[in-house]
Amino acid sequence: MLSKNNSQREPMATVSARERQLIVLAGEGKTDIEISQQLKISPATVSVYWTRLRTKLRAKSRTEAVALAFRYQAEHDQRRLQDECNRVVKEAAEEKALTDAIRQVIESAADGIFISDSRGALSYVNPALEQLFGYNAKKYGIALKK
Repeated sequence: MLSKNNSQREPMATVSARERQLIVLAGEGKTDIEISQQLKISPATVSVYWTRLRTKLRAKSRTEAVALAFRYQAEHDQRRLQDECNRVVKEAAEEKALTDAIRQVIESAADGIFISDSRGALSYVNPALEQLFGYNAKKYGIALKK
């Protein structure tokens, strides 16, 4: 099994666009002859690409090179998706903190404040407005969603 040092963590970074084409086509089950015909290159050139790929990916065979390339790509995609997930979670936490801060300001405001929806129906009234009009908003089903 490959160790996870920096030089092996992103081995696909050194793979050329043409070499990637070979990997994809081989992954689709194409033979070297079919790959050479589809890419309009000689079978000898395909062989040179496979030699380079095996060296770059430290693979012993064509099959291992394809498997490693797909594995490295999957690991790269997983890291990218994890980073995106972490970013979204952080944004959600920041949005919740902002919402909580706004809620606190509204709740503690001395002036009456209400929020209505797009139809004009009240969706929230703060305690100052409740006191001003003398009713309990929760009794009427009006509350700021938490």
